[in-house]
Amino acid sequence: MIASELLSGNGHSPDIRMELLMGGQSFGLAQMCDGNVAVREPRQMPPGVATIRLTVGAEVTIYEINLPNGINPALRKQSYRLVRKIEAAA
Repeated sequence: MIASELLSGNGHSPDIRMELLMGGQSFGLAQMCDGNVAVREPRQMPPGVATIRLTVGAEVTIYEINLPNGINPALRKQSYRLVRKIEAAA
């Protein structure tokens, strides 16, 4: 996505939120890139399925992922595999 696509009609960037949902817990994400996420306040979690909720303005995209190594607080980035992407409205 290019910068001009992120700008709202008034010339300001929309609010962007990234959240990881796993095992009934919610984790804020600092970064999301191909195959890795940086969890803001990581807590130990076992391997399993999770959901990433990416909100850009009023647009919501949901990613179902698998965290094959779970969440390890000692690591800066956690690896994941994409299961599927779901486009949704806010």
